[in-house]
Amino acid sequence: MHNLKISNMSISNKPFKVNMNYLNDKIHESVYTIDELLNEVVPFKLLDQEVIDQTYILELESLLTHSNVNDLARSIVSLERKLVKLSPFCGSHIVMPELSSFYLSLSPVFLQTLCEEDSTEEINSVKSQWLKAIRIALEEEIASWQEK
Repeated sequence: MHNLKISNMSISNKPFKVNMNYLNDKIHESVYTIDELLNEVVPFKLLDQEVIDQTYILELESLLTHSNVNDLARSIVSLERKLVKLSPFCGSHIVMPELSSFYLSLSPVFLQTLCEEDSTEEINSVKSQWLKAIRIALEEEIASWQEK
């Protein structure tokens, strides 16, 4: 017979029982945003490496939908802040993603796109190249986390 762990939780101050083993199995059937994790859609004590990795990949993939380099840059900064905010709620056994490898990957691609631009090009073309460089670095970051 399985050892079932039951926990009391409450919504609107009305307690109810939750089978934590069942919930632990179910959390891997969906992928969550960092905002959802911060709002405890999944109880912090049930967060594991797989949930964090899948969340990070989802967040990176959502960055690829931006078509404006300024919006993309703001979203990257926002993602970094959310990761820092989530980190204290994760157990010490979880390796929290950080954007340092993304930034390392971005630097050479970014410089290469600047070298490829003719100095007479308009600023919009340069911004387009920056957007391309950031997307390439994001795709590399996604690929590296999907391999884990």
